[in-house]
Amino acid sequence: MKGRLFCLFLVCVVLLFSLVVRLAMIQMANGAKYRQLAEKQSYAELTGICNRGTIYDRNNRPLINAEDSYIFMIDSRRMDKAAEDLLNRLNARRQNNSNNKYCLYSIFGIDRAGFKSLCRDYGALAVKVRQRYGENQYAIHLIGHIASSDKPEATGIEKDFDEVLSYGRSSFSVRNDGQGYFIPGGGIRIEGDRREWGVITTIDYDLQKLAEEALRNSGQGGALIITDIYSGEILASVSATCCDSYPTDEYYDNTEEILKNKAIGCAYPAGMVFSLLSAAAIQENEILKDPETETIIKTAHALGFSEEAVETLSGQTAGNLSEYEKKMMEGLSKPADWQEELLITPMQVARMTRMIAEEGRDCGLRAIKGTVEGIKGALMLPKAKERQVISTETARMIGKKMEEVFVDKQHDESEKEGSYAGGWFTGYIPAEEPRFGITVYLEGAQSASVTASTVYHRIAGRLYSKLP
Repeated sequence: MKGRLFCLFLVCVVLLFSLVVRLAMIQMANGAKYRQLAEKQSYAELTGICNRGTIYDRNNRPLINAEDSYIFMIDSRRMDKAAEDLLNRLNARRQNNSNNKYCLYSIFGIDRAGFKSLCRDYGALAVKVRQRYGENQYAIHLIGHIASSDKPEATGIEKDFDEVLSYGRSSFSVRNDGQGYFIPGGGIRIEGDRREWGVITTIDYDLQKLAEEALRNSGQGGALIITDIYSGEILASVSATCCDSYPTDEYYDNTEEILKNKAIGCAYPAGMVFSLLSAAAIQENEILKDPETETIIKTAHALGFSEEAVETLSGQTAGNLSEYEKKMMEGLSKPADWQEELLITPMQVARMTRMIAEEGRDCGLRAIKGTVEGIKGALMLPKAKERQVISTETARMIGKKMEEVFVDKQHDESEKEGSYAGGWFTGYIPAEEPRFGITVYLEGAQSASVTASTVYHRIAGRLYSKLP
C-alpha cells in the first residue's frame, strides 16, 4: 500500500515538475509573443479615423493634412440629448464606425471649454489627428476626395495614387474592457504613421490660391489654369464650385456633378479658340498644300484636341474631335460649323497655348512631379520629350494674333455691366519671353459683369509682379 502511495506521489511530483517546466518555457521562450497577443486583444481599432499619405505642392507644402482636428470617442451608453446638443454646438461630425459600442465624432478647431465638458461629463476620449481636408481647402478638384474612412472609392489624385497614399495610412487603437467598451484614460496606440509618404504635385500653393480667388470673385462657373511655359507644369488648376469650403461627405455622396473637374473633365464649344485653330490651319495649308478639310483636321490633332491633355490624371475627356472628323470626311459637317460643334476642354486649350508660346513644340502638360516613399526618398517622374507638332512660322503667327487680342482687350470699353461674360480667353506672358500661360473659361450669362478677359487680365497683372 505504501509502495503504491509512493509511486502515486512520485507521478504527481513529476507531473507538477513538468508543468512548472512547461510554464517556465512558455513564459521565457514565448512570453513576449503571448503578451503581445493579450495586448492586442485588449485594444480595439478606431475604424473611423483615417490618416493617409500627404499630397504636396511643388515646394513640398502640404495641400492636405495641413491642419489639426480632433476625434472624440464616447461610450454609446452615455449618449443623451445634452451630449448631442453639446456636439452640435461644437459642429461635430459623426464618423462611420463598425463598433456600435462607442460613437466617433470629428471636430475641427479648438473649443477648450467644450472639449473639457465632453471628457469630464461624458468620459470622452480625445485623439488629435490631421484634418485631411481643411476648412479653406485649395485644389479640391485636382486632389479629389475620399467619401469616408471605410469607403475606398476616391476621385482625383486620391484615386490615381491610392497605393502610395494608402501606404501612408496609420492605425489608431484604444484599450477596451472585456465587454468591448473603451477604458477612459486607458490610452491610445498609433501604428504605422507614415503620413510623410505621398505625392508631389506641380501646383504652386500661392498661385492656386490667387487663381481660385479670381474665379470665385467672378461669380461664375468654369475653369482657370496657369502653366509654366518652360516645363509644361501646371501651376494652378481651378474648377469653379458652388461652395467656399470643402464639401461634406454627404454632399459628395449625393451630388455627382460637383465632383467633376471642369478643367479636364468637361468639354465646351470651341468659340473664340476656333479662330486660332482656323488661322493655324490656313497657315499650315500654305505650307503643306493640303485640302481644307484634311488640314483643319490635321491641325486640330496636332494641337491636342483629340487626346487627354495631362499625364497621369484620370477623369479626363478628349472632347469630340473624332466624332466630327468622321462627319467631315463623310461630308456631313463643314469646318465653318465647328465653332459651336467642336467641344474641347480648358486643359486642352492650355496645352495649345503652351505649344504656341514654345513655337510649335509640345511635351504635354503634367500635374505630378513625383512621389515620396519613405527611405526611397522623392521619386521624380520623367519628363516627356518635346516634339515639333506645328511649324514655327504658324506658331509665331498665332502668337502675334493672340498678342493683338490681349492689347485690344486691355482697352476694350465694351466690358461693362451687361456685356457678354461667357467663353474663352487664353494667352501667355510676357509676349517676348513667355513664362506663364493663362487659360480661362467662364460659363457666364449675358447679365454678368465679369468676362473671361477680365479674369485673365487680373491674373496676368499679378503674375507680372512675380517676373524678375
